[in-house]
Amino acid sequence: MKFYNGKILLPLTFFIAFFIGLVSFQKNMLGSVDNDFFAGLDRFSQILVTGRIIAHDAHVDDQGWNLGSVTINGVLEYSDNNLNTFNELVKKNEVSSVIYFPYQSHYGIQGAFFLWLHDTFNIDDVDGLQFVNSIFFSLVIAALSVLFIRVYDWKFALVFFFVMVTSPWVVSFARNMYWVPFLWFLPAVLSSMLYLAKRPLIKGLLLVGVFFSVFIKSLAGYEYLSTITIFACSVFIVGPFFRTESVNYAYNVRMAALVFATCVVGFLCALVIHAEMRGDSVASGLMNILEQDVKKRTYGDPAAFDPILRESLTASVVDVIRKYWFDWKTPLFFGIPAYLLSFATIFFLVGFCYSFFRKKGFDLKPMVLIVFFLLCPMSWYVLAKGHSFVHTQLNYVLWYFGFMQALVYGVIVYLLIIGADAYRFLRGLGVKGMVIAALLPCLLVLVGMFLSARELDKEQDRIFESSVDSFDVGADFTVILSKSKELIFFKKDCAAADLNNTFFVHAYPEKSESHTGMNSGFLNLDFKMPSSSKGKKWLSKYYGSCTAVVELPPYSLGKLDVGQYTLPDVVIIWKESLSLAGKYYSGSVTPFNLTDGNWLDGIFRFNAAFFVENNFVNRQSLKVGDNLLLGGSGKREILRIDYSAEYISVFLDGEPLNPALDGYPNKVLIYKY
Repeated sequence: MKFYNGKILLPLTFFIAFFIGLVSFQKNMLGSVDNDFFAGLDRFSQILVTGRIIAHDAHVDDQGWNLGSVTINGVLEYSDNNLNTFNELVKKNEVSSVIYFPYQSHYGIQGAFFLWLHDTFNIDDVDGLQFVNSIFFSLVIAALSVLFIRVYDWKFALVFFFVMVTSPWVVSFARNMYWVPFLWFLPAVLSSMLYLAKRPLIKGLLLVGVFFSVFIKSLAGYEYLSTITIFACSVFIVGPFFRTESVNYAYNVRMAALVFATCVVGFLCALVIHAEMRGDSVASGLMNILEQDVKKRTYGDPAAFDPILRESLTASVVDVIRKYWFDWKTPLFFGIPAYLLSFATIFFLVGFCYSFFRKKGFDLKPMVLIVFFLLCPMSWYVLAKGHSFVHTQLNYVLWYFGFMQALVYGVIVYLLIIGADAYRFLRGLGVKGMVIAALLPCLLVLVGMFLSARELDKEQDRIFESSVDSFDVGADFTVILSKSKELIFFKKDCAAADLNNTFFVHAYPEKSESHTGMNSGFLNLDFKMPSSSKGKKWLSKYYGSCTAVVELPPYSLGKLDVGQYTLPDVVIIWKESLSLAGKYYSGSVTPFNLTDGNWLDGIFRFNAAFFVENNFVNRQSLKVGDNLLLGGSGKREILRIDYSAEYISVFLDGEPLNPALDGYPNKVLIYKY
């Protein structure tokens, strides 16, 4: 610990941590997460921030609310790209109307903050605004990691930082303008400083800082407040177990209670401000928030809410926790597969028991660390059960409020203890023991290779299961069109294949006139086969194969040209043309499950329109001029289709649709199939 007490090493550590965090959080330069996941995580929520900016620039009344969505020329774009769209239309003088729909679930201070940045520093693009967010988040995580060196020890601080910058969830959330995640960890920074402070005046100022940090976080949204509060209090409960000197545990418990109370007061002050905006009085506003927001996210009466929420309100807490423990769709961190979560937990418990028998007593430090940090995610999964059941695309991030780091720390501690004892034991057996010592790691490596190969097999199996169409093309490749948005090149035996030459994919839109900026009427998606595309895991059934995934454009395609050519002389090695014109991959679509100020069960409230998820099946099955049959509104013709990265908006002839009979979960039949 003394090594880090110098005037140079701590600032240097902070600067290095800040820089690494910034390049990871803003650009994913560590490769911590799949690029599609990184680019796409909850872009929908950011339209509430960009919508406020657009309304301001268009001189539209914000009705006193800091967040909201907008329609531009009658179109609601479900992506933060709406700001870029608006700016382009302004340059062309093609903005005819902007309508603002306020988001009233909280005060929305982040909307005011990013609007101020936009006005003050003339930041007109999403990347620039997100960069500011990444700077703040990197500062907070770097500060927290450095503080943890003193609160806990350098080993836990290093584990904490490493997990944060390599977690696919943390890295993907870091830039988000709606979530402003630096506010999640700011209270913990201030409470850690409070834990280390000596002077009463400094302690008082830091406690005030804790209040304002939670107050501001609550103005930006109430999500995860129980997790944030427990995490902020954790230093006073867990920190003393890392001290070698005498500790006043009663004092630390009192301080933890004081920090907890301060966080609650900060939340209540923000709630009162929000309540004044939601009702004629604070009391009526509080009742409105309770009935409309709190109950539907926790334990409200299922009969009192939209049917789409009933499953979340009737589900048990056990169902929710099971989802977040077993249903991971990403690695844990640093590419470590999610199935190891259960193995790591079992190993931790075995290590704890082994340590007990070895030392003839409990080693409380790792257990207190992991149990208390387990309370952080569990508090939200339990208290906000309804919210957690619905938002599985978001709430996995809660595992990184200490629990994931504590688990890794505990596994490393017990692995070193058990490993050292095993080595000493085997060494005492002489030659036989040394042979076992040499073979045991080999066996463990073999088991690890087997498990890793099984994960590769599952991943490849999912690719084939998602296939909606496939074509055998040149060089013994198979081209697979997946249900989502991807074109997959697959070759079973790549041992003798020449993968160094460039592959080309030319995507021709079905309506080329609606998609400009393409060479010769197509989008060029040429690529080099990555070295990681080969199946290199010996025990995998796909060993020796190679796979490459190409993200297709978000609109309907009429044709794909695929092949391979040499450089620099550009000689075509092989080429195939895949016709998609007139192909329908489904006879129906289902409106998206969303209700807000603009949409009711996926049906547009103001015009004859609905929207669906943008996947390959939906976009190839919906075509302008086709007829649809809706349960309540009957036969309608498709007049226009708008594509965004995540959604497809379908505009029909006639009067507005009937949400009850046409909207989710009802199916819309496609006549021309």
